[in-house]
Amino acid sequence: MRILYISLCISLILLIMPTTEAKIVFSAKQNGISNIYVMDDNGRNIKQLTDNTYWEGIARWTPNGRSIAFVRGAIPDQNIIRNIYMMTSDGAYVKHLTDRDAFIRDLRVSPNGKTLMYSTGGDGPNLVDIDTKESKKLLVGHVVNCDWSPDGKQIVYVNDDHGFIVQHLWMIDANGDNNRAWVKPDPERGIIDHYYPRWSPDGKQMLYIEMDMIPILKKDEQQRVVASGKRAAGTYRIVIHNINDDTIQTLKIPETWSMSSLAWMDDQRSVLFCARDNDTPNGQPIVSKIYKYDIATDELTFLTEGSSADWNAGELSVSPAGKQSVRWGELKKSHLGM
Repeated sequence: MRILYISLCISLILLIMPTTEAKIVFSAKQNGISNIYVMDDNGRNIKQLTDNTYWEGIARWTPNGRSIAFVRGAIPDQNIIRNIYMMTSDGAYVKHLTDRDAFIRDLRVSPNGKTLMYSTGGDGPNLVDIDTKESKKLLVGHVVNCDWSPDGKQIVYVNDDHGFIVQHLWMIDANGDNNRAWVKPDPERGIIDHYYPRWSPDGKQMLYIEMDMIPILKKDEQQRVVASGKRAAGTYRIVIHNINDDTIQTLKIPETWSMSSLAWMDDQRSVLFCARDNDTPNGQPIVSKIYKYDIATDELTFLTEGSSADWNAGELSVSPAGKQSVRWGELKKSHLGM
């Protein structure tokens, strides 16, 4: 009874927390340890929310901006066995939500703020009720990179069931019905994998990453040439896909970058993403950096080093007593990134 009472109190606190200004949440390594941070849209006013020896990352805002869902390693100094937690936007109150002890690869909060969705790569999407902690599996298969439609009725995900051949985008109704392929293979374009789909707030567009792949060929027992695998060709693209007419806009990103962790910003006028420059000189660390891209002007703005960034449009609170304000100079000196 005492545990239930404490859990209900924390849930209530998560709902009534006040809001103020910062809008981007992200994870970053400092002194080799990954923790959760928040910052303003321009990369300023960086504040550290968590500070311990457990790996922490994949932070996601709730729709009202008052809470943050995130993933924490179950054992200090490693990040393979993970569980999901939720904390208030100032990092003061933390609620433990899952005991899967699995390699959780991504995390999303439903549009109504009541349900979490995650995948482990080996199963999913998995749904967790934030209040009751009850969970259910929506699909059985290799699923990654899930996202909700803005009305909460549909889910888009990367179908990895075909293993080394293709990774394409599928959709399914939120109740588990009507599972169907959305972005299908196009032989004329070669082998292309798709990752990190993000539904636009108006429900009309999909943001995702394309990655060109090269087939690995071998001869079978009949000496026929067949594909036995694939490897990255080194070319990544961020695209905006119009769901109604299938038109595609490709953002102007340097060809040597590998991208991850997309988010819409500024009423769909900007895109937040993380990238590593694969053309980094030998001897220098390849660090994940966070960028903001203006869709109308193609302006690309570097914000800070870090990964797994997410944005919220609300007025958010990140300035309670006792939380650490971190200057960019200090973070850069410590090679903040992943």
